Amino acid sequence: MPKKGSNPTGIIILSVLLILTIGGFGYWNYTLQVNQVKSYYVEHTAAFTSSTEDTFHDIPDLSLTFNVGKGEIVYVSFTCTATLTAVSGVTLMHFIIKLDSVQITASEVVVGYSGTLPLTYAVYSVALQYEATSLVAGSHTIVIMTMRECNGNIINSNLLVQVN
Repeated sequence: MPKKGSNPTGIIILSVLLILTIGGFGYWNYTLQVNQVKSYYVEHTAAFTSSTEDTFHDIPDLSLTFNVGKGEIVYVSFTCTATLTAVSGVTLMHFIIKLDSVQITASEVVVGYSGTLPLTYAVYSVALQYEATSLVAGSHTIVIMTMRECNGNIINSNLLVQVN
């Protein structure tokens, strides 16, 4: 028989709630440890015009070195503004990822136009996204490159790499 003033049901409920709370915090902490996303970011706000046409050039100050663990996936996002001025019927600017000194042709994005020349210049918002699922564990370096087939430049370049 319980003592006068004690409530065994209340103690049991309190014990169960305490166990659930401790278990919940443990799971939350485990999730933060295991699923932590590593982010790397760099920007180049100044205007850039490559020295020559028809050849890929690294965009200055727009490279990142990052670490990948076994089985991790790498997400890449690059944005900039491109201004193109026509000099012929083909007015294009290309963007591509160079990962560990190898150009990733599947990542290429092209902006511009061919055919009728505009009266002035054209401005494009550029967005390049790429996912790498089979990188070996270790350190990697990513660079964004550009090639122009016209007069033009880029400004406000941003590179974000996330590893998860």
